[in-house]
This record gives sequence, structure tokens and C-alpha cells, in this order.
Amino acid sequence: DSDTKPFVDNSRFTLRIGGLPITNENGQRQYLIYTAESYLHVRGLIEGDRIDIFSAAGQLVLSTVATGNEFTTPLLDQIGYVVKVNDVGQTVVNL
Repeated sequence: DSDTKPFVDNSRFTLRIGGLPITNENGQRQYLIYTAESYLHVRGLIEGDRIDIFSAAGQLVLSTVATGNEFTTPLLDQIGYVVKVNDVGQTVVNL
């Protein structure tokens, strides 16, 4: 079926075949950033990538450098965060 997408995220289960790092059709790197059980997860990293986490108010909460292809950190009780990996930002919600 030509309408079938090769990657579908329905927030319940994600299956990705092809390894990391994740790239789009233009070859630009993309990151899988999500929260689960009060932890922030970032996947698709390369060692040396810069990770900056900001509160919803814009305050820097954490700044670090990736040491592998995945990063995990516990979250505070805040509801929203902005996560930047190498200046690519994404907003995540901690439910």
C-alpha cells in the first residue's frame, strides 16, 4: 500500500527498523524525545551532541553532552519542558 507510513507513533508502542541516528528524507538528523514514568528520554543521539533542557518559563534546568545514542534523566514536577539537541528544539509534556 503506497499510503502506508514507514514510521507510526501512536503513543502506545513504537517500532523502528533501521537503527540510530534517525534521519528524515533529506538526511537531516531527528531525535525521538518523550517522557515516560517521570523520566525524559532522548534517542537518536551521537556521542558529543549537546542537550539543553528548559522549564516552561524558559529557565535552563539541565545542560549536558551525550555519551551514547540515548539519554535519560528524571523530571521534576513541572508539566512542560523545552528540550534542545544541537539547537533543534522540541516541547514535551510530563504527564
